[in-house]
Amino acid sequence: GQGSMRTLRRDIVHRIIATPFAALEKAGSARLYASLTDDVQAIIQAALALPHLATNASILVGALIYAAMLSPLMLGIGVVFLILGVSFFLFFINRADKHLRAGREVENAMFGCFRGATEGGKELKINRSRREVFLGEDFEPTLESFQKHHVAAFTYYAGAMQWGRLMFFILIGMLLLLKNVGQSFDPQILTGTVLVIMFVMAPVEVLINVVPLFHRAEVAALQINSLELVERPSGILQVSKRKDLSSLASIELSGVRYSYPGEAGHAFTLGPVDFRLEPGEVVFVIGGNGSGKSTLLKLLTGLYAPDAGKIVLNGKPIINEHDREDYRQLFSAVFADFHLFERLPPDAGLSTDELSLRYLERLQLADKVKVEDGRLSTVLLSQGQRKRLALLSAYLEDRPVYVFDEWAADQDPYFKEVFYHEILPDLKKRGKLVFVISHDDRYFSVADRVLLLEDGQLRAA
Repeated sequence: GQGSMRTLRRDIVHRIIATPFAALEKAGSARLYASLTDDVQAIIQAALALPHLATNASILVGALIYAAMLSPLMLGIGVVFLILGVSFFLFFINRADKHLRAGREVENAMFGCFRGATEGGKELKINRSRREVFLGEDFEPTLESFQKHHVAAFTYYAGAMQWGRLMFFILIGMLLLLKNVGQSFDPQILTGTVLVIMFVMAPVEVLINVVPLFHRAEVAALQINSLELVERPSGILQVSKRKDLSSLASIELSGVRYSYPGEAGHAFTLGPVDFRLEPGEVVFVIGGNGSGKSTLLKLLTGLYAPDAGKIVLNGKPIINEHDREDYRQLFSAVFADFHLFERLPPDAGLSTDELSLRYLERLQLADKVKVEDGRLSTVLLSQGQRKRLALLSAYLEDRPVYVFDEWAADQDPYFKEVFYHEILPDLKKRGKLVFVISHDDRYFSVADRVLLLEDGQLRAA
């Protein structure tokens, strides 16, 4: 069971990594976490019940064969009661299943509340009104709804189990009653039949208890499928030798469009976007909130596939996901919502530890963070310091294109100077293509070009 759980979680994580980024954003992290934890657990519990199901089903079949050898009439009576019992059993199970599915949908919202409680702890502590609304109008109703649906579901399951037990005793009582009212039954056959019925009560009860597990597993499988992950991750997940990425000549976006579906038929559309980027230049993109800067960045880095138009690398268009996977390897990026891994990228030219120490000193982090065997000693730092560590990781990747999404927004004036007047010129000197989203207008002179994005339309500033 533990091996199956490991395999299932590994496969889901591989599918998550291979799934287009836009689909992951649509699913949301709360649903992904719920599937990796509760859904996997439900499926494994059902799988572990299979041996019990097979064993007890075999006992039941054997007992029915023995009952048929004793008396076909007794078997016929037993089958009638079995059909009647299964019908009522399914009646209870179908109602339980509706509540189980509804409860699983509520569980996604519950995981969202868990994220709010853990990641929004600072905001909840300093704002009593927000905390009261969160607890009273979001968290508590979600917990109550989750409890209500699961209590209802397992009440129906309990009803189904009790009905199954009751049918056995009704059958035994009916057979004994028929004997007492003068029916001609062989006492040995009657005794044998009653013993068979009492013997199969235990395996039938096991089979009944297994049914909720399979229903939970079915609901869990439907939830995993609703994430719309790729079915079979392709070779993009396979570790391969590093390709030569030094031959970048140009990146061109030609007529690129991308739309977000909106409510009531309204949608935000970026594009058409047309521009060309070449190594050794620094390009700034500016614009207000909601103008499409982050969307443009995801299109440029290959995280989004354009709805229309094309991205052309060195004169060759990027056609499919395999092309985009190779294309993405051109980029080192520090996004606004970056994730900082403890393990540094292993593709530095020198020893990772030696090169890391050099950059840590330059970023004034050598007294706070150590690097041993390619791993950071800590990532529990301020947001600005974490961004500097993310910059360190990007430096070590040494890719042809560097992308920064408002990197300097969390930095003090000193490191803003370092970023704009040292780091960016250094990357340009090394022949890197640098693409920066920025609001720091006092540093626009550093850029070779400044592009303005307004309501999804790009033009020269």
